[in-house]
Parts: sequence; structure tokens; C-alpha cells
Amino acid sequence: MAGLTLKNVYKYYNKNTIAVSDFNLEIKDGEFLVLVGPSGCGKSTTLRMVAGLEEVTKGYIYIGDKDVTHIEPKERDIAMVFQDYALYPHMSIFENMAFGLKLRKYPKDEIKQRVENAAEILGITHLLQRQPRQLSGGQRQRVALGRAIVRKPQVFLMDEPLSNLDAKLRVQMRAELVKLQRKLATTTIYVTHDQTEAMTMGDRIVVMKDGFVQQVGTPEEIYHKPSNLFVADFIGSPSMNFIEGKLVVEDNKVNFKAEGFNIDVSNLININEVIEKEVILGFRPENATMENPGNTKWSTPVNASVELVEDLGAEKVLFMKASNQEFRVKIFDLNYDVKVGQSKQVYLNLNKIHIFSKSDGNKIYGC
Repeated sequence: MAGLTLKNVYKYYNKNTIAVSDFNLEIKDGEFLVLVGPSGCGKSTTLRMVAGLEEVTKGYIYIGDKDVTHIEPKERDIAMVFQDYALYPHMSIFENMAFGLKLRKYPKDEIKQRVENAAEILGITHLLQRQPRQLSGGQRQRVALGRAIVRKPQVFLMDEPLSNLDAKLRVQMRAELVKLQRKLATTTIYVTHDQTEAMTMGDRIVVMKDGFVQQVGTPEEIYHKPSNLFVADFIGSPSMNFIEGKLVVEDNKVNFKAEGFNIDVSNLININEVIEKEVILGFRPENATMENPGNTKWSTPVNASVELVEDLGAEKVLFMKASNQEFRVKIFDLNYDVKVGQSKQVYLNLNKIHIFSKSDGNKIYGC
């Protein structure tokens, strides 16, 4: 096993098309790292550079202490699991899993033992003599994982391997995949556009946009301490609420003011530290309540009307409107009586709000 390091890695196709820009990261031995972001953000390109399937324009990639930047994929001791499984339709499951080992001229007995061991781990021993067409999507995914496992590589690379599965099976498979990775303790880089997968699977998450790394951190850090508007908006479902407004200093206090909002944020901002006045206030739907908390960690009330109620079973999401400002509130008390058209007072948790710069989107105050 080995860690992996990317130093000042760039990938561009011409002067106007930069796919990845100045990617720097050290991935620990045995770590499960997730690259997440919208389509075209550079996450799959980064993975393919690690695999050797894309040439690095500038920078260096190390697996352990070995510089693999310009060596062939087959010499990198990595195994890759693709989105489409890439199984050979004319081969049995055993032959699919054994194929890479045969190319490397492993002895037949060792090939048999490795395939059978991997099949037992994945619960597909009874499928070894079948053809790929006879398997379900989840079973084919296990075979693709098994083909990677038998190699016993230093690094697993996974490019959206669950995206072809239905929603229920995806939830089941992501849990199984995490348990498998913990058991094997193999360094893993996993690419997805699904922020739920990123939050539930990764030891750490790298959020990317337009080829640039926006933030690196644990799921808890990324969710509760986003570094900018993009991360705050991309991670979380429903996403964070954003209210454009101004910071106003008056009566020895700092207030956030917008139409329908007048929030004392003095606990976040010292009067002498007010740098920008045009800002965006952010708060997550679960960090607002309509029950008067009666303590100072909550804001004064915002008067709002209920525009829509989404009942999700275990929780409700309320679409609210204060003057012309729209935002969402998540409630977990299913007995709470709320109907469309009602007027409510909403309180914000002052320990959980964020204030972002309107000019560049970076967070300037908050937890």
C-alpha cells in the first residue's frame, strides 16, 4: 500500500482550455478521498492523470516515493473501476476477474486463489461461471470491483462507479464499497458529481470547480465550514440559503440588513473589523426554527409567510418568503402544524450563520 501526492499539477489542452489548474494534495496511505464537483470541473481529468490515461501538462504525481508522472499506466500499480464496468461480454465472470492477472503471467494456481478470495469478499462466488449479460447492475458492479481487488494494487481509482445503478441500489452499494475499502485499507480516489455520495463515503473531500480546488476537508468541515459560496451551495440538500444585504454599524452593534431581515451579528463581527459592507448571509435550512428559542444564540425573529410545504416523511421542508427574500426551513417535528399561506416568525441560529463577500464569494465571517 502507499499514499499518493500531486504537486502543482496542471492539465490544459490549449491556451484557452485549462482542465485542471495547480492541483496540490497529499493523500494518506489507506485514505478514501472523494473528488466532487459539477460536470466539467476537472475531477475525472485529475483521476485519469493519476492513472496515466491523460498526460500531465505540468507538475508531478508520486505514488509512495516513486515519481509516476510520465510512466505507463501498467507500471503504476493502480487499479481503476469505470462507470460502465467495462466487462468483456464473451468471458465468464471468473475470466473477467482473472484477465489482468493472466496478462501479467501470474501462475494459474495463484490466479484461481486470488479470484476466489475476491469473489468470497464480494459475495459473488456463485456467479463465477456466468456471463456478464446474466447479471444485474449491482452484480456487474461487484465483478468490476473484484477485477480491481485481485490485482492487490497500491491505489484504487474509481470514476463514478455507481452512477448506472438505481437509487436504492446506489445507497446499498456505497455502504458496501466503504466497508470493503476499510477492510482492504487500500488508498482510494473516488470521483462523483453526487454530493451525498461524497459526504457519506469520503474520509476527506476535494470540491472542484472549473479546474480549481475550492476546498479540501472532512465531510463535517466541508458542510459546516464552507470556504466560499460555491462550496456552501453545492454541498447540502437542500442547499444553503443566501440573502444579499449590507452590514450596518449602529448603536455599538453590527447588524445585517436586507429587505425583511435585520439580524444582530455582533457575536461574529467586531465593530472595528467590518471590512466589507455589501455581503451575503448564508444559513442552512436546519439552522432556522419557528419556535421561539428564548436565548441569545438565536436571532430576533424574521416575519415570513409559508409558500410551499414539502413533506419528506421524516422531515418537512418549508419554502418561506420574507418581503421579496425566499429561503427554506427544515423542521423535524412532524406534529408541528404548518400550512401554506400562514405567517410565521423565523429565528436563525447565530452560531451557525455565515457571511460571504459579495465581490468574490469567499467567506469573511462565521463558523
